[in-house]
Amino acid sequence: MKHLSLAVLLILTLGCSNSKKMENGQNWPDKMQRLAQTMTDLLPFVYSSNKFEDPANKEIIKSKMKNFAEASHKVPKDRATELLGKDPLVTMSIEGLEREIDSAISSFDRGNYRYSRHLLTHTMNYCFACHTRTQFGPKYDYWDYKNIDTSGLNVIQKSQIMVATRQFDKAKEVLKSNLLTGTESSENPYFKEQAIKNYLSIVVKAEQSPEEGYKFVKDLMGKVTLPVYLARNVESWENSFMDWLAEKKKGTTNLLNKAKSLIESADIVHTGADSDSKYVDYLRASTILHEELAKTTNKKTRAEVLYYLGIVYGILSDSGFWELPDVYFEYCIRELPNSKLAKTCFSKYEQDIIVGYSGSAGTFIPSDERKKLAELKALAGFPTLK
Repeated sequence: MKHLSLAVLLILTLGCSNSKKMENGQNWPDKMQRLAQTMTDLLPFVYSSNKFEDPANKEIIKSKMKNFAEASHKVPKDRATELLGKDPLVTMSIEGLEREIDSAISSFDRGNYRYSRHLLTHTMNYCFACHTRTQFGPKYDYWDYKNIDTSGLNVIQKSQIMVATRQFDKAKEVLKSNLLTGTESSENPYFKEQAIKNYLSIVVKAEQSPEEGYKFVKDLMGKVTLPVYLARNVESWENSFMDWLAEKKKGTTNLLNKAKSLIESADIVHTGADSDSKYVDYLRASTILHEELAKTTNKKTRAEVLYYLGIVYGILSDSGFWELPDVYFEYCIRELPNSKLAKTCFSKYEQDIIVGYSGSAGTFIPSDERKKLAELKALAGFPTLK
């Protein structure tokens, strides 16, 4: 059975540089930093099961959760769209944030502390995805975590806290230090791979720095023992960064064509068993596409960008983006209905839905999802049975 996780945006930009005031006197940075502050106030309890479930802390936790919820409901969706462009990820993430925090509060009130805490910790995953969406937004270095017990957290969880408050340098330091000197990652190849991918997401998407990415993979190749498949991928990532560095010297005029070529050539060029060999190219393509979507108003171009975002996030689904392909394919259909591209997007969407709701017992698609499929099929221009 398919489960579409809520793409939660805890603090989408944490204070982008814009001085325009909202009607209530607070501008975007004020609201984002308020949201970030209410989240960090909760972290000492969220990352300690003993503190979170201690009856003595019940009222203060409820108060902090309420503050967090109130701050999330004050995030202005229209302002987010104005600053970040008409990207489905923006609205979906803000609305998801509101719902998930409200659900955490309801679970806490019912005494289901474990699930409530799970919901709150789980949002860190989505913070990471959202804050590495593009380069948009500043870095912050002043959030204080000395009151948070991180002894039970692995380095990926620690780095996610840093990314949640846009402390990219600190997140990279935590990840790189463990990869180069720690034992936690060396004992678990999958953990090592995830730590590397998180680091790459920061330098490629949030910082767009091929220089730092190239240096990082060179360090890995020279200092870290890697499984054969991962070593092969790292070598390919080195080539991707070298190509990117060469492009920076020449300059790229048509970014949309560049994103398309990165996706299409990655499918054609890589010959190994692991498609992750072009992981850096896919990350680059997604960033370019988000930037294009934010600035273009042409419906045909927007639909094409939405289609390619669906494709690239389908490839990146194992990195926490599993719910995004369907979102972009749906918006592609709605952006340019009754078109050849809409039909292509619907075919992708329909396939994802059928696969997602299929299992060993068969395929069981909920009635509301079947209704939506019928709606999108007609909108795409396919004939419907009467």
